[in-house]
Amino acid sequence: MNDSGLLRFSFLNFYKSNFDENTLDDDVLAERHRILNLNHLQKTENTMLAVNHFIFGAKRDEAFGLLGYNGAGKTTTFRIIVGDEIATHGTGYIDG
Repeated sequence: MNDSGLLRFSFLNFYKSNFDENTLDDDVLAERHRILNLNHLQKTENTMLAVNHFIFGAKRDEAFGLLGYNGAGKTTTFRIIVGDEIATHGTGYIDG
């Protein structure tokens, strides 16, 4: 079973954690405050690997873009982020 992370978007508002952020290291805390997290995102279409274990994060109020050769997986990555396609492997979180 592949986890696309899409269910986490839906149930995020229903889940309330009782965990204390003051116990986290600074680097872990910085990661938790990102608005977008993509972890080992992978997309395979037929036998072709379109996105290969992509890891990325963006902070709130931060603009970003993807640069790369034609066919490198930029459009596929954005289509996964907005929900037009489902990742074969990996997770993605928006504001969570």
